[in-house]
Amino acid sequence: MKKLLLATALAVTSLSAFATTDTAKTQETQQIKALEKAEDLMAVASLVRLTSSQVNILEKSINNMTDKLLSPEENVVFQYLKDNVVDSLAEVKYNLKESNSKIEAELIQEIDQINKKIGSITGAFENNKKKVFDNIINRQVASMELETEKEQEEYR
Repeated sequence: MKKLLLATALAVTSLSAFATTDTAKTQETQQIKALEKAEDLMAVASLVRLTSSQVNILEKSINNMTDKLLSPEENVVFQYLKDNVVDSLAEVKYNLKESNSKIEAELIQEIDQINKKIGSITGAFENNKKKVFDNIINRQVASMELETEKEQEEYR
C-alpha cells in the first residue's frame, strides 16, 4: 500500500507545476491537494499498521496468560488501545468514508478488523484474568495446608 501511495505522489509531482496560466494554476492546486491527500493516507496507513502490530502482540500475551497478568508495559498499551485508540480509529474511519477510493476502502476494512480484534482480546483478557486469579488463590490455599474442605473454602 505504501508503494502505491508513493507512486501516486511521484506521478502527481512529475506533472509540470511551473506554468502561470489559469489552467496551470488549477492543475497546480489539484496536484497539491493530491499530494496532501497522499500524505494523509500514508499517515493513516502507518497508524493502522502500528495499531495492528500492537494488537497482535497483545493478543499473544493475553492468550498466554495462565499464571500471571500482563506486564505493566503491556497493560498500559492495552488500556490505551481500549480507551483511546478505538475512538481515534472510529474518527479516522468516518473521515475515510467521505471518499470511495480503493486504498481508503482497504484502510476501512483494516480498521474494522482491528476493532474486532480489540473487542476479542478485551473479552479474552477478562476471562483469562479470572483464571489467573483463581490459579493464584488455589496455589495459596494449597500452600496453607488446610485440613478440611470447609477450611479450604473459607479462604477461596
